[in-house]
Amino acid sequence: MKQVVYDTHTFVRGLIDPREPYINLFRLPAEWRLCVSDVILREALEVLVSPAGLVGRFFGLSEISLAEAYRRVSRGEVYPVPADIEIEICEDPQDNKFLASALAMDCEYLVSQIPELLELERNREWLAFKQTNSVRVEVVDVQTFMGILSGLPQ
Repeated sequence: MKQVVYDTHTFVRGLIDPREPYINLFRLPAEWRLCVSDVILREALEVLVSPAGLVGRFFGLSEISLAEAYRRVSRGEVYPVPADIEIEICEDPQDNKFLASALAMDCEYLVSQIPELLELERNREWLAFKQTNSVRVEVVDVQTFMGILSGLPQ
């Protein structure tokens, strides 16, 4: 089974954007599993239900539990990110949680819209870290990930 994790922006867009390619983010083939960490799901729910977030703009969104939100979008569990997994490679420390989540859940892909994360695949420090620690996660954008799912050459 292949595993993927989405950053918060990608996760939220997948829930609410009815356009391609976002609408397909939660329609993964059977051999794929969406992994959601507790920190990413918590942040996504804050975006969705905070007074300054989407709940203030869209009628009908209400606060729901983490477990209920995850049940609605996937067939698994919410994974806690262990405190001992610390990544400090991004200039914005808030972006490191996405890498930590992908590492904690041993994902093949981290799908992101964050330019700094996408640039990591060309970053010598990150590439050395991946090789030294047998890390398999690859950071890709949504369009690239949809191509991977459809079997298109990248």
